[in-house]
Amino acid sequence: DKCITKANCKKDSKSFYIKYSFQNYDFTMESIKAKRKASGDPTWRPEPLPVINAMVQHGRVELLAHPLSQKYLQMKWNSYGKYFHITHLFIYSMFLMIVTMFPSHIMKTIPANIRNFTDENCSIPRCVAPECDPPPRDRTAVASAILIGFYVLTNAVRELFQLFQKKWAYLLDPSNFVSVCLYTAALLMVLPALFPSGNGRGCADLQLSCASVAVFLSWFNLLLNLLLKLVYNFLLNV
Repeated sequence: DKCITKANCKKDSKSFYIKYSFQNYDFTMESIKAKRKASGDPTWRPEPLPVINAMVQHGRVELLAHPLSQKYLQMKWNSYGKYFHITHLFIYSMFLMIVTMFPSHIMKTIPANIRNFTDENCSIPRCVAPECDPPPRDRTAVASAILIGFYVLTNAVRELFQLFQKKWAYLLDPSNFVSVCLYTAALLMVLPALFPSGNGRGCADLQLSCASVAVFLSWFNLLLNLLLKLVYNFLLNV
């Protein structure tokens, strides 16, 4: 509590103030220069929020709930955190909307008389006629597939980076497993739209199954992130 200074007056006074010192939470420019000089690396930069991340990794909830930690996180949130969060939420909402609507494009490739067709190897064929013509390319479906594929591949790189950085801690986090399953299902869902069969034939079983999983996990992932955010705010306000 030595880093929290309160004015020597009543709290209802206009002169009352609380001063917080975050010198133990952040690297100063002098310490960064000293570290660069000692390591011989002029481009060295400290990891973001090193003290807070150490508290999280070691499960020190009581330290995270400390008034100084709360004020520090609030300062970071107001300075740039909320803007990154809103941007990420907006991008994910666009991804969620496209993934939710994509199965409607898949259903356009399924023949209307599918109920009269039975096959041991294919329960949902794309064509039931003896001769099939390749269906016309749906530009909206292709554009949606490209956007989904780009989002999935971008986040796959991020997941690999986190796996390399956190190692076993990444594998033990259930939310990461949900994300990996979501990206895998979404990618398998859009591959037939990006690389369609040339003869118009093929089975839609796997694609529709992956579409169901992708839609479910995309909404589940959104609710999971919102729940974790609520729990995080609750712990900070305890």
